[in-house]
Amino acid sequence: MVTKGHLSCYPVASTESKQNCSKALFKNKISILLFRTGNILEEVWIVTADSGEVDYRTPNVFNYYTSLSTFQIFPAQRRSLRFRIKTSDAALVLLSAAIDLQSPDFYEVCIGGAENTAVYLRKLGQNVTNYYEQYAFNGYGLLSCEDYRLFELNWGVSSTITLWSETKGIVMNWTDRNIPIDVQGVGLVGAWGSDGTWVVENLSLFNGQYCGANGIYGDMVILTTSMDSSIISCALECALLQNCMGINMNHKIKECQFVARGQPASAKWKGINISCKTCFPIHYK
Repeated sequence: MVTKGHLSCYPVASTESKQNCSKALFKNKISILLFRTGNILEEVWIVTADSGEVDYRTPNVFNYYTSLSTFQIFPAQRRSLRFRIKTSDAALVLLSAAIDLQSPDFYEVCIGGAENTAVYLRKLGQNVTNYYEQYAFNGYGLLSCEDYRLFELNWGVSSTITLWSETKGIVMNWTDRNIPIDVQGVGLVGAWGSDGTWVVENLSLFNGQYCGANGIYGDMVILTTSMDSSIISCALECALLQNCMGINMNHKIKECQFVARGQPASAKWKGINISCKTCFPIHYK
């Protein structure tokens, strides 16, 4: 079977994980699911394992974080990050001076610190007196092991960093009055005994490029189909298939198509036949 789908270079799923909110260890460190609607990536699901007693005091702590730039997500362009998370405590967000997080200059926001009772904001960098600054805010019961909790983190042009919680409202509001860090990259990590599942919202700047041509679609060979599928079950089933490259999901009839990996794809652009090797298509109908 051949179908039309949108082509883009993103992974559908990576590494099987075994999450347990009772602070059990994962088999693997990170699992990723990307969901696309039309040409806009709406949600990225990232499952992070407990990284241990990791925070701003850990040497090169940025190496423990999962950089959102890996998934072509750049919150620094909007100066905000909106996400849902399910975890027991200690969900950490890194606001770094480097897109790939490899910088000693950063803010660290710890949500659900001190056993889910506080929010901590730390600043580290060359312009910080006494190595680091730390500020604490009331955050009792912000996180849940059973439910996804919605948050929005903002760092505006006024050098003010705020954290909004769906259940508590604004729980952190702090202004950096001493040479603010120019945030370029954002990272996520779970620590201090807690794994977690993050659902990151993203308004992608992706413009439908295929072989360098905007709005071009290619033919894709379908391995098999599955009926009565949900988005998550469809993506997870693809992850278990050795030759599955991506998915096409038809919401109306709940049909999931599994796209073959490593195939050539062809399309026409301005009357010229072009050919590319497909990457990872995810296309909702």
